Amino acid sequence: MSNIINIEVKNEPQVFSYAQSANALFNFMEQLDYLSQALSRKALVPRYYVENVKYLDLIIGGEDFDEVEILQTCFCDIPLSSLFKQGDIHCFGEEFDRLSNSDKDKASSKTTHPDFYGRFAISFGKNWGLKKSLQPIHYLNKKGQVTKSYGRTLSQLYELEDLPIDVVTDYLNRLAYIKPVDGIMEKTFTDENNKKVTLFYEKVFHDEKEWRYVPDSSLMEKYNLENIHANPQAINERESWNTRFREDVYKELWLNFEYSDIKYLIVPDNGSRNDLINIISSLPKELFGEDEDMEKKVLISKILVLDNIKEDM
Repeated sequence: MSNIINIEVKNEPQVFSYAQSANALFNFMEQLDYLSQALSRKALVPRYYVENVKYLDLIIGGEDFDEVEILQTCFCDIPLSSLFKQGDIHCFGEEFDRLSNSDKDKASSKTTHPDFYGRFAISFGKNWGLKKSLQPIHYLNKKGQVTKSYGRTLSQLYELEDLPIDVVTDYLNRLAYIKPVDGIMEKTFTDENNKKVTLFYEKVFHDEKEWRYVPDSSLMEKYNLENIHANPQAINERESWNTRFREDVYKELWLNFEYSDIKYLIVPDNGSRNDLINIISSLPKELFGEDEDMEKKVLISKILVLDNIKEDM
């Protein structure tokens, strides 16, 4: 008779320290105001972002689907020591060709992660991200069998009748968590005349080491909303939807946090640090516990200045 080995199963998974990636998740943004809003809401508000899916060769109803928009909040787990590593990017398109030479240089110089996505950031421990159901992105080789199989299957699903809704939902949910190893993305650029133009960038996405928060499908159904839009009209209306998501009625869809969850607050320079200190000092008392003064001091102590970090790398 064989011996039975009893293995104790804990309710909480063991928390490991990560050796090849950061032990923190960073959400970079372009303006101090965005960071201020996150702190005053104690939440990050998901937005619809357009994702290029041409690499999947999706053909639905006889039409090619080259892009979709996904409701998400994005993070990276790039170590602080690697934030200033320059990656290869290629900026192109008609709008880029019309730029002045100085603007072309400026647009093409966004080769580090902070320069491309913004030099302000809020950071949380990875264990917080796991508890909040954040998911590392699955990067796909555009020529790989997995990519071809997924694109072909998703296209075929829409040709079938009486397909279980769970099957369709599963494949659409997977679409929210995949990205090509490298590809093309759009990004807004403000030129020297303060005009906003849309530029196309070809870059290596795998270097971003992205984790993504996508609101739970059941919550979206509660508000009669969808995580993913493929309809061109819906994609064109994304900014109006993104504005609506900032309303309190959609709080349930936000990515909430406590100040104690924050690991770092990142600003580009010492002037921005002083501005952020003033913002934290002015946060309403009701956002804190009994020792408001100490909690604000602790929050201020988490501020890191990119310029200072870069000097010591």
